[in-house]
Amino acid sequence: MRITSIYSLLISFLIVTNAFTIPQKVLSKRDIGKYTRDEDQNLNSNDFKVDYKQIPGLSKIRDKKSIPEMYAGHISLYNWDTEIEKVPEDYGYFFWRFHDKSLPWDDDDDDDNDDDDEPGTLIFWLNGGPGCSSMDGALVESGPLRIDSNGNAYLNKGSWSSRADMVFVDQPVGTGFSAMKSSDEYKDVPLDDNLNDVAVHFAQFLINFFQVFPQDIKKKIILAGESYAGQYIPFIATTLLDYQNHPELKDNMPAFELTALLIGNGWIDPVTQSLAYLPFAIDNHLVSTDTPGFNDLLNIHESCQKKVNDINTQEDEQFSIQECDNIINKLLAITKTKDENNNDQCLNVYNYELKDSIPECGMNWPADISYVAQFFSNKEVRDALHINEDWAAENWIECRADVMDHMDNKGATPSIHLLPNLLENGLNIVLFNGDKDLICNNKGITDMIQNMKWGGESGFSTSVQNYDWTFRSLDNNQKEEAAGQVMYDRNLTFINVYNASHMVPHDKPLISAGIVDIVLDNVLLESIGKRQILVSSEKPYNEDFFDDDDDDDDDDEKAPTNSDGDDDDERYYYYYYYDHEADYDDDDDDAMLRVDDYDSRKGLIFTIFFVVLFFGIIAIRTADRWWPKFASQFKGAYSRLDNPNKTVTWADEANPQTDFELNDMGDDMDFEIGDTDEDHEQESSRENESDSNSDVSELDIGETSVSPEPAGEQTVLRSP
Repeated sequence: MRITSIYSLLISFLIVTNAFTIPQKVLSKRDIGKYTRDEDQNLNSNDFKVDYKQIPGLSKIRDKKSIPEMYAGHISLYNWDTEIEKVPEDYGYFFWRFHDKSLPWDDDDDDDNDDDDEPGTLIFWLNGGPGCSSMDGALVESGPLRIDSNGNAYLNKGSWSSRADMVFVDQPVGTGFSAMKSSDEYKDVPLDDNLNDVAVHFAQFLINFFQVFPQDIKKKIILAGESYAGQYIPFIATTLLDYQNHPELKDNMPAFELTALLIGNGWIDPVTQSLAYLPFAIDNHLVSTDTPGFNDLLNIHESCQKKVNDINTQEDEQFSIQECDNIINKLLAITKTKDENNNDQCLNVYNYELKDSIPECGMNWPADISYVAQFFSNKEVRDALHINEDWAAENWIECRADVMDHMDNKGATPSIHLLPNLLENGLNIVLFNGDKDLICNNKGITDMIQNMKWGGESGFSTSVQNYDWTFRSLDNNQKEEAAGQVMYDRNLTFINVYNASHMVPHDKPLISAGIVDIVLDNVLLESIGKRQILVSSEKPYNEDFFDDDDDDDDDDEKAPTNSDGDDDDERYYYYYYYDHEADYDDDDDDAMLRVDDYDSRKGLIFTIFFVVLFFGIIAIRTADRWWPKFASQFKGAYSRLDNPNKTVTWADEANPQTDFELNDMGDDMDFEIGDTDEDHEQESSRENESDSNSDVSELDIGETSVSPEPAGEQTVLRSP
């Protein structure tokens, strides 16, 4: 996720989307069969099927079932007049779709066995920039594949595709493999210059996408992305809600359920987020009043504030303000240092704990980007992905400067002004942020939330729900790691992810999948005193996500249900921790999450049996000689044995009459928005120091990636 320009860099970024699924009626029901295409453009999913054997590295994987089903290629924009637009007739957005065969809903290709009761979830992922390829997301972040230094693919165990089907789309026009060859024939191809056009074009892509994959119309749709996708996603969602006012869409848009928006480290409110740079840098000890040049930085900050104060109305507001863009440039200038070779280096704006060479300041990170460029240079890969070699760009470039340069958004206002209406229309929005990101930092997002008014109140209200978030491994040790904090109020969720950068899924793959679990209610809710804790793990805490085969094999080990209807021995895997229109009573025990220790007690019985047998044999054989000493050492040891593997959790101590509805838990919480960093510094320090982002100092990127050219003081950054 990058920002393409540090002067203009605050034009980037996206963040997270919502938690706590509430039934949506966001898009009115429309005639699904109403839209049409030209006969020669009628395609089906088989035309886009990807043979995994052509993807280097995947053939070496022994468990073939773990390799996702893949579809890729170019899908045209519906009803786009290519003659007027001066583009090839078959021009389209490049996409890569993944389906994990272990997901609970049936195989997409098996139309006869589609389960109408469980249509599943589909996530569209967009990277930012503007102009950065969503293949960053597919191969470096939330997608099921990662690329090694030899250009070979391997599986990402923390992929979001283990929770939902995923589609990664290169957009807008000119991005990634949605770019055309650099030839005279295509030199006049128009690029989008405003976000309204971006939104309409993506909606046109969706119309034809659902024609190719009609089974996806039934799924719950989530729009997700990061960085500048914080602009893309709200504009796209607004266009989908208001499709009837767009001639290109109104007669052809199929009905589908738009459930949530997930925006990670998003660039949403340029002014507020720019004004957060200095206080965030001070809070995190990046600068102080003793730092040389601090007064100059303070003066630039004040110039930005004065310019903002002079803007009286929303109509007068500029999309971005140069005086505010200058803050981050000055901050980088006064914090530069020397490396061991006496070369100048600056903060990595995507992870302030790292350094990078000047003027890149993060553009050389992470190293995986260069591996992706190498991967896409493989002709066999391009053939497997059905990349149209007649007009598609010869080389994959992560972030294209020409797309960013065209996106001036003259006369437009930032997406922050669209969020209140989306929230009030019942759409869930989740903003998730890595706490080590500088460019789209936590303070900028929390300040933005506090200034935003929706549902009749500004910011999070006194009834805001606060949760600690813990990741619990599924191994025998049940190791726990503090993952972050979650705040929820009036359809808006903010998730602070500990020890993560601008690219949360890259740094914390297993933990980041918990963001999707939160959205889909596949987490545990535990209570320790007044603390409410959400628990995620490698697998979703939802019985529907466990393999059917495993369930069949273990039928004889499932906890029984008493004949009188008492289900105290039944295992519950999840709990709806907000008003989800569930059909239980508030005082019903079924409304409480309970993890029964039936299996543990059964294991304990066998353990005791073998322990007693073992010591019994020893006692018989050595009774005469060793019994007195033996008895003295173990006297009373077996008077009562507790389960040695049992973990004390909220389930052991929770009051069965406790009501966990959201509106009843907020008043006693001490959490403040401004406390998301320092208050949890001690917990965050327990994060795994071996994570991929913790020991990187200087990284090299491939030659095919964009190299920013300095223009005066201006630095161009990519914003995936």
